[in-house]
Amino acid sequence: MSGEVKLLTEIVGYNILSRRKKRKLTQEALADMVGIGQQSLSRMEKGKIAPRFDRLQRFAEVLCCTVADLFKEGETNGSDPLAELQSFMRPLSANSQQVVVNIGFEVAKAMLRLERTTP
Repeated sequence: MSGEVKLLTEIVGYNILSRRKKRKLTQEALADMVGIGQQSLSRMEKGKIAPRFDRLQRFAEVLCCTVADLFKEGETNGSDPLAELQSFMRPLSANSQQVVVNIGFEVAKAMLRLERTTP
């Protein structure tokens, strides 16, 4: 899979995951509604495989969006900063993602100490 195709696969997977959670659907429920297996949906949400073209319209219908919405990157309203960070980090390797997480923990700990000492 080329880098651009892999990135698109990850973007679509993340958007399916995000919209599924917003609609409070389990993977099993969404998979049943779309007509695929739960394991296939899990692999799609992780960006490991892409949905077939004929399934994209069904995903869009069930998730109350357009097919184009499933391909949009970084579209957030700021209400979920962790989801935004996760989307931004998705193209990074697992090792690079772990480095970002470790740095984030250290920054968060420092901020907590700072907030506790500041009136």
